[in-house]
Amino acid sequence: MRSKKKKFEDDTIESWPDVLKDIRIESIPTEYIEHIKILFIDGREWIIDTNDNADADYNTAIEDLYAEYSESIKTINFNINIQKIKRDIEKRTNIFLKKRK
Repeated sequence: MRSKKKKFEDDTIESWPDVLKDIRIESIPTEYIEHIKILFIDGREWIIDTNDNADADYNTAIEDLYAEYSESIKTINFNINIQKIKRDIEKRTNIFLKKRK
């Protein structure tokens, strides 16, 4: 049975529909996260720009935020830099393939 929860933003799915439609992400390095968007039940929206502080412990920050506001949070979305992931995968794939020759 498929989950009814959205796994990615609509614009991301439109970019890579066949690749991303069935992927469920359990974790991702923070270097690939552009920003974290928190939507509250009352319509408020907080955006945490992860580019501002690459050394921050966002995992603990999100856990603390959720512990404090869990009753009023509607969704937490992690906006991912797909182009950076693509570049890194291509780079690592090329290195791997060159070593196999």
